[in-house]
Amino acid sequence: MEKRPTLRIGTEGTAFCKHKFNVINELLADHGYGAIPVMIQVTDGRNDFIRNAEIALLNNEIDVAVHSLGKLSVNTTDGIRIGAVCAPHNPASCLLIRKEAYLSGEDLFLKPGALVGVTPLSILQLTSLKSDLKVKIAEGTVIERINALQKAEFDAILVSAFELDNCGADVSEFEILHLNPREFVPAAGQGVLALQVRANDEAILQAVRRVHDNKMFDTISVERKIHKQLADVSKICLGVHCAKDHQNYYHVWAVMQSDANGIKKIQVSSSTSFELAENVVHQLLS
Repeated sequence: MEKRPTLRIGTEGTAFCKHKFNVINELLADHGYGAIPVMIQVTDGRNDFIRNAEIALLNNEIDVAVHSLGKLSVNTTDGIRIGAVCAPHNPASCLLIRKEAYLSGEDLFLKPGALVGVTPLSILQLTSLKSDLKVKIAEGTVIERINALQKAEFDAILVSAFELDNCGADVSEFEILHLNPREFVPAAGQGVLALQVRANDEAILQAVRRVHDNKMFDTISVERKIHKQLADVSKICLGVHCAKDHQNYYHVWAVMQSDANGIKKIQVSSSTSFELAENVVHQLLS
């Protein structure tokens, strides 16, 4: 195979970021490309990493930034584009539960009044499944949130299955409840890796396109389009999940905040993706 260039991949020091780098490194190696990690300075959590990685891209300090797609804004930064999406698609979320808070027979297997560490977008969905929950925003990386759980700052925390499976933490002391993405609908693109590149760098774009997963892109494009259209009309998309069955029919589950304390959840099926996002948005807003 022809020897191809070595790409500079922006990363940080967490086990999860190392896993993401290793996934991309192996995929690129299959096509003859090398990869080296370039550390991105982070001082203020995940959003700081995204912002600083984009600056490094624009300054030509790195060639590729690897992110969890579910964490990326649907509005792209000028001069930067998503060149590829890849990685095994596990869109589910999980509850990591302290054993003393785990109670079989209760909704979500959580004791009444359990305190759960959540993200802002997950609060209404989670409390709709168990109304007596207490919720608090859990800050930081998945490791930092697991550490908070170990210190009993929460009875449980909500995490993405993809992050949990690849963060390198020993969570054997906890109970794990996997949430069906059709019932607890995840963020658009959750469980997918997105490769950001400079918009005008055709050589790098060509390289990452070799690891692009077109089949996965087919469904997550619907998810991202729904999210974007709701944002354009100032509505909050709490979650959207699109999947195809063995007959290639599309099925979408979407959740939107309907008022201060309520949600609207719908399911739409279609034989085609043509105007599917628009149909979902129309039903959510009607």
